[in-house]
Amino acid sequence: MGLAPALNKAAWDKVKQYDPALELDWDCRINRWKLYRRSAKKKAWDKRVNGRTFIVTVQNKDGSFRPVDNRLLYHLMDCDTWRFKDAAEMDRNLFERERIKEQRDDEQLTKDLEERGKYLRKAAARFLDDN
Repeated sequence: MGLAPALNKAAWDKVKQYDPALELDWDCRINRWKLYRRSAKKKAWDKRVNGRTFIVTVQNKDGSFRPVDNRLLYHLMDCDTWRFKDAAEMDRNLFERERIKEQRDDEQLTKDLEERGKYLRKAAARFLDDN
């Protein structure tokens, strides 16, 4: 079976900074990275493997291979439940992340429209100069 591909250390460092209890293992049977979380407390629903809770298999939605990159961190941030006291705190955090994302999207749209406007003004000026 397959050897582990080179790990994107910068992306993994960001994940570890987000939650130092996370651990990554290569599963050579399926050629995928698997993410686990080590915790001292055992919950009733915990399905532990060697004292760790399985979090996710790193792969694309279609099941194909995906390297460890920033998408793993974004996925963790979206699915993260263990870092919050209760559901209300998690909802507040989710709404805040959505608000920030919408703000970034609006800023990007504004930049795109400004660039398009500059292009159209230049094109119109050239057209008028030619005629």
